[in-house]
This record gives sequence, C-alpha cells and structure tokens, in this order.
Amino acid sequence: MLCPLAMLMRPPSLPRFDTAHVAHGARTWAELGLRDFAAFWRALRRSACPLAVTEIVDAMFAGWGDQPIAADPRWRSQISDDGTPWELSVAYAGGTVQPRLIVEAQGREPTWASNVAAGLDLTARLIPWGAEVDALERIRELFLPRDGDGTFGLWHGVGFGDGAPAAAAGGKPLFKVYLNPQIHGRYHASAVVEQAFAALGLRSAFASVLEASHRGHDVDEIRYFSIDLDRSAAARVKVYFAHEHATADELERVFALATDTAPGRARTLCRTIGGGDGPFDDLPVSTCLSFVAGRDRPTSVTAHFPVRAYVRDDVEARDRIEELLGECGIDTGRYREAVDAVAHRALGAGVGLQSYASLKASAAPSCTIYVGSEACRVACPRPPEGRGAASIEPQPAAEIIAFADAIDLRNHPFFRRLEQTDDVVNAMHRLALNMRAGIAHRFTQWLAGLIARVPDVAVRSILAHQLDDELGHGHPEQAHVHMFERMFAAVEAEATPLSADVDALAPARRFAAAVEPMFLSDDPWAGVGMAALTEVLASQTDAVIARVFRRQQSVPHSALGWAFLHDELEQSHAQDSASIMAYVPDDPAVHAAMWRGARVGAIALWVLLDELYPLCFDRVCFDR
Repeated sequence: MLCPLAMLMRPPSLPRFDTAHVAHGARTWAELGLRDFAAFWRALRRSACPLAVTEIVDAMFAGWGDQPIAADPRWRSQISDDGTPWELSVAYAGGTVQPRLIVEAQGREPTWASNVAAGLDLTARLIPWGAEVDALERIRELFLPRDGDGTFGLWHGVGFGDGAPAAAAGGKPLFKVYLNPQIHGRYHASAVVEQAFAALGLRSAFASVLEASHRGHDVDEIRYFSIDLDRSAAARVKVYFAHEHATADELERVFALATDTAPGRARTLCRTIGGGDGPFDDLPVSTCLSFVAGRDRPTSVTAHFPVRAYVRDDVEARDRIEELLGECGIDTGRYREAVDAVAHRALGAGVGLQSYASLKASAAPSCTIYVGSEACRVACPRPPEGRGAASIEPQPAAEIIAFADAIDLRNHPFFRRLEQTDDVVNAMHRLALNMRAGIAHRFTQWLAGLIARVPDVAVRSILAHQLDDELGHGHPEQAHVHMFERMFAAVEAEATPLSADVDALAPARRFAAAVEPMFLSDDPWAGVGMAALTEVLASQTDAVIARVFRRQQSVPHSALGWAFLHDELEQSHAQDSASIMAYVPDDPAVHAAMWRGARVGAIALWVLLDELYPLCFDRVCFDR
C-alpha cells in the first residue's frame, strides 16, 4: 500500500522543544563518558566495572575524547538529540544483561572526513580485542568514499555479555560499526544497501529490505547500516528504517518478515511505550532487520520506539519502560538504579535521557533501552499538547524538476540489477507485462482527460504535443501503444512462461490505483505535477531499457522500436516538463497541488520498481 497524501507533505521529524544547559560538571567527552559508563555498569551488575572492560571503553574515547564539551558542539552528532557523540544502552535477552556503548569518534577539527579518519583509527585500536575487519574492508569504499560527505560516516558500538570480556571467563566483547547508506544521497540508499549485500554474499536476502519499505522510500526511509566486526557464522548485517506515521499494524507487518517472530510484539511495544496503536506522528518509530550469511530472510526484526517524543518527561518515560520490562519478565530495579546513576538532573526536569525502547519480534522476550548522557543540553519537558506540527514552507512547482533529477531512478536497485543481469529477456518480459497493464494502455486516456481540464492554454498546448507524439501524429500504426504491443509480443515469444501461482500483474494494479486518482483529480494541477515529474523520470528509465535491449540478441532489434524511440523522445518530453513550469500560475494552491501529484507519482514509481525487483530477479512475489 502507499501512504496517505497528508503524509507526503509533512517535513522530516525533528525535536521541537526548548532546551536548558546541563550541570554534570565534566570538562571533556571522555571524562563524562567514562564516568557515566562506569556508573551504568555498577548499577546494572552490582559490581565495579572490570579493568578489562574499562580499557576497552577508554579505547573507544582515545584520540578524540579529550576535546572539551560545548553546549553547541562544533560537530552535532546524530547519535543524540543534543549532539552528544555517544550513547549508553542495556540489552536484556535470554536472562542476560548486556551494557553497551556507541560512539562517534571525531577529528580535531571535526568534519565528515576527519571524523571518518578518527573512526578508522578507532577500528584499528579495537583489533587487539578481537574486532575483525574483513567485512568492513569489503564495503569500505562504498560507504566511506574519499570524496564523501553527510551527517555521519562511521560509528562504533560495543556490547559486553555477562562474562565478557574477562579472558578467564572465555568471553569477548562484540564490536560493530554503523555506516551511512545515504552517503550518496537519500534516494540512493537502497541501491547502496543492495551493493553492500552483494559484496557480503547476501544478495538473495535483499528483497526483504524492499519489503520493509513497502509504503515508499519517503516514509519508510533507510537510515543506517551496520555490521558486526566478527567472522563467526552468527555475524550480523543490519539495516535500519525510520517509519514515518507508522501504526502498530504496519510494524507488525515488518515484524512478520523475521524467521523468529511472535505476533503481537510490535503492538505490545506501541501500546506500552507509545500509549496506543498509532499512527505515531512525531519522531518516527524505527525498525532493524538483522541478516546472517546463508539466510534469505532476516533472522530477527527489532522495533525501536522513540519514547522521548511521546511522554512529558523522563519520569513518565521510566515508568513506561519499566512496564515494558515487567511484561517481558525482566527485573526493573536495576534499570531504575542505572537511570538514576547517569542522570545529572531530576528526571522530571527534562525529557530525552531515555531516548529509545526496543523490542524484538522473537518469541523469547528481548528488549534494549537507550540512555544518553546529555552532555550538551537537556530537553525541557514537553507541554501537555505535545510538540505540535512544524510549519510547511510552500515549494515552487519548478523545483519538481530538480526533485526528479535527485531521485534519478537509474540508481534504483531494479535498474542497477537489470544492467548487470544476463537473463535480460525474462526480466524485461516481467517489466513489460506490468508496463502494459499499468501504463501503456491507460496513459493516453489519462493525459487526454487532463488536457481537457487544465485551465491554462500554454500548458494544454505542451501536454497536447506530448499526446500527439503518443498517438502517432495521425498515423495509427505509429501510435505508441501499438508499437509497445509489437515489442511485447516479440519479448514474450522468447521469455520463459511464469508459474501460474505468481501474480505477476499485482505491481501494475497497485501502481495504476495510486496514480490514476491524480490524473483524474478535481484539481487538474495535481495531474500536471504528476505528468511533469513522470516524464523526467521516464527519460532516466527509458535510457536504461534501451541500453539493456541493445546488448541482447534473443529478440530482434527490429521489433524493439518502442524502446529505441522512447530513448530519444523522452528527452524531449523531459524538456517539455521544464517548459510547463514557466506557465504555472503564481498561486500557492496550484503549486501545492502540483507537488501533491509529483510526490504521489514518485512514490508510486519507486514502489513499482521495489515490487518488480523480486519478480524479475528472485522469482518470488511480495505477499501483500
């Protein structure tokens, strides 16, 4: 399913509340981080932090932790709301209590590049404690390019089991790194993850990543990617999503992707921590899919609920978290002591010390609570009415063209895989099946109806020129739908028939159901926005389709006139989209309608390609 229109116009969720200065008394990152971790450990384990653990934690801060704490840090780490570059957490699973730490190492003059360099230095420092870097090296250039930039590059995490890391106990710490899948842009995140899966031998599991973002990349956004620094068969690769406006039902759907899942876990988390079934319209609920080698589905799925965005203060947050722990059969006394040990203020004086509460989909209860140090600032308690909605600045319709250029569907995993596959004919047959059912036989009717309703003569003229191209300039045999049918027949003659139990046209039906209301909308400008965007995106995709067809020899090139014509023609139609913008009325309502249509079109096309990926390459279909 696609998301409701109201969801598409909402800006990204950000903390929206006043802050106050802190009173922890520490001067440097390391001073506070080491002190808080030791206090956290003592409360959870009822014993002093062992020297072996302290040495590892010290190594996590070495080389950068001596920098002074500032209320407005030079590099605002994304690990926490206030920019603190580390966070504590405690994981409860199988009767064990695992204190954990995540940090973002920083350069002396913190930038993306200097922070990555500091992070790589930290990686090397962890090798003597058992960190294995082979997997990281396989994907390093993908996530950490020399010319990279962004909100973060490399974070490090460490967790300590009940016996670890004391050598006498035979245990060792578990290290992991977090990487930024949006390093090449938000719309390239799924392609980056697909390439990483291929490099790590997990490509057959990638369809589950697409399924987890089934509402579209704008609302089910890939945010983080992590790998264990471990060579064992249990080493995990994780993909993290932020689900805007999610409901308990939608999270249950993601939970069902796991091989180990108990129905109702996501609902329990939502009701206990969030107070209901949603939708959760403030900070998004996140999920994490965990993969291991040799498995085509995630072995586990975890939901992370941003408790700080749905409570008044940390007293209420603690009470809800203790209720969740109790429901999982976990003793709450030590957790309460641990929170008190790292709180540098009264819990009722702020919100955000306890940032997330997470719960796995597994039958055996497993949850993790995330606790910050609030090194820089403290978020004041939320007012009873909540944070309220951020204002939405109207965007000029002309920016739709740049929006389409930024999406660049050539980088969608479907088209990247299409350019690599040797099985061109079968992949193109499945694509053509859905183009035929969802677009080819409908588009001219949609466009003709839109032209009749658009009030501006200049815009009608440009759209009518496109319609004339589609209909063959008065020559029926040159109508594009007939050219498409000739191409389709030639491809189908060479393709392997699909199994009768595969619903190969389901993607086309969902695509048409999403876009048709925009073309037929009472406000024709919504259809104009969609048409303008889709012509630019078509210029990107049709170039790939033509290029792929040219390199195969099974289907005669003489039968592929539609593909080769559109490779050229869509470039002209993309220019027409830019020309339309010059005639758009200076009316905010018109611009809003055009953006509404453009965003729906973008998500519909993205989801269509997500669904075609397994149909064309993995010979499975999504079960929706």
